[in-house]
Amino acid sequence: MLRFSPDEHLPSPALLFASSSSVDELRARCAGTLAGRLAAHPGCWRALEGLRARLEEAARDLWTPAGARLAGVLGRILERAGGGAAVAVYRAPQPHLVHWILAADLSRGSPEETRALGEGIPEALKEEIGEAAGSEAEPRQVGDLAALAVAAAGRELLIACIGGHCLASTSSDLLADAAAACRRGSRRDSIAGGRLRAELQDHLAIGGESLRAEIDLRELQAALTAWMGDAAEEKRAQSLLRFTGLNGLSSMAVVLGFRGEEAELRIRVGLQAGTGGLLEAVQAGLLGLEDPEAFAPRVPRDALDIAAVRVAPGRMLRRLDAHLRQTAPEVGGGLDLLYRWLEESTGVSVADDLWTLDDITALRYRRTPEGGALFPDALWLARSDELAPYWNLAVKLAALLGAERTSIDAGGRALEYFDAPAGLASSLLGPLLPWNSAGADEESGSRLGTFAARWSIAAFLSLGRIDADGGWTLVSTSPMALRRAAAQLDASQSLAGDAVRLDRLREVFSGSTAAAATFGGGSALWWYNSILGAGGAAPTLLRSCGIEPVHLPPAEIFAGGRAEASIELRIDPRGIDLRCRRFPALRS
Repeated sequence: MLRFSPDEHLPSPALLFASSSSVDELRARCAGTLAGRLAAHPGCWRALEGLRARLEEAARDLWTPAGARLAGVLGRILERAGGGAAVAVYRAPQPHLVHWILAADLSRGSPEETRALGEGIPEALKEEIGEAAGSEAEPRQVGDLAALAVAAAGRELLIACIGGHCLASTSSDLLADAAAACRRGSRRDSIAGGRLRAELQDHLAIGGESLRAEIDLRELQAALTAWMGDAAEEKRAQSLLRFTGLNGLSSMAVVLGFRGEEAELRIRVGLQAGTGGLLEAVQAGLLGLEDPEAFAPRVPRDALDIAAVRVAPGRMLRRLDAHLRQTAPEVGGGLDLLYRWLEESTGVSVADDLWTLDDITALRYRRTPEGGALFPDALWLARSDELAPYWNLAVKLAALLGAERTSIDAGGRALEYFDAPAGLASSLLGPLLPWNSAGADEESGSRLGTFAARWSIAAFLSLGRIDADGGWTLVSTSPMALRRAAAQLDASQSLAGDAVRLDRLREVFSGSTAAAATFGGGSALWWYNSILGAGGAAPTLLRSCGIEPVHLPPAEIFAGGRAEASIELRIDPRGIDLRCRRFPALRS
């Protein structure tokens, strides 16, 4: 009995190969997420009718009737695919064109249903395909395979069944080749045996895998440069790829899995040996995190979330300078002029103040004050000796803006902060406030960018720091947050006394370059309730966007158990890993 397998019977290399082990399970899992439950609620559908109409109108030029027919045909096929499904995309011989093939398991993995299906397309599916295509599906012979041909999105789509699967492809050669491999039972150049799978397999094994996508970045780069057609453009593109280091990207995979109440998303980007360029400079400046036990006594037990990164900016800047001088020697003189101008105008020496910035672990946490607040306190924690050169640099920059370093007593500790001139904040932000006519003739994008830049400067001038004992320092843009945190440096109420949560952080931080963990979740629902419950002008503003808030249900009906989440970034010489997880809240 023939049994089609996308992994074994589709050829490699493909630009993209995506597969789901069970379409039914993936649908159910996605429907169970917060986004899925919101999307399925009738109140949300009704409330968003106006917004959907606006989006459809905006996309009318992009989403043509032919594109809608193609989506309809594929949708009918996938609706019947209770088992697995896969799609592969390949470069076509014609320029600026790709071919693809979809394989949908109609048998749900059952040998009996596979045998019953044979190589004929079910009559009910034929009718649905013709209805979705808006035209009669024509019979077509593809090799020795009986197929249907329908016109969709300006191309001919060929559909056939073999080995319990329905295959739909834009290429008769691809369809015939896949069917022949199924009859042979295997192929030497399969997806499963290709370079991409071998490169990615060991990094992306997760429990409960529901969806996987693999992208051959080497093939994609070759296709994009070939499609340019112009030799000069192609040369410039290659130079840009080498300069940035993106020419060293070889593969990418995205895997989504569900296990019980846990969900996990992993992304892996493979790198070729000897990858250089800007990417190598960034890699050199990102280091592995240490055990969270070191900082645990200074982080409150009830922190909402914790994020950490360990970087070496000086090393990164030195590598970047060397790379620029090596790949473009003509810019060396310009760099020297830039560095000299920077030192003369700001007093900041690139060699003495920036290249010497050593490794630092920066940890950020947020905590809701006991008295409550609209926004939680946000603080950064760092070792005092690692922070010192960075703080000295901040002092120099603040002095340029007219701010002086000063300090006050805060519960027996010195709270050091920048004392900016009284008129500085208004001079920074005043001209850009909505009620001020200055700059009204500027474009909105430029105005927003200028506002963001000036706001960032104002936030920088709000920086303060306070000693956290044991060689650690707390930093924040809120003096009130620093005073509160310093008064609560009690080891008995710290993360060090929560072994369960500390173990979770240890798991998240181990081997990571950067990581974050949230405790308790609920932020999406908090924003949902806050916006809808604001009253005043909020409902009117939502209606102006096409959203009718009166139909939206309260967030509580979507609230399940408390959940926690984590994000982990790991970098090694052969690739970059990003791992995102969501799991039920721990009980400390």
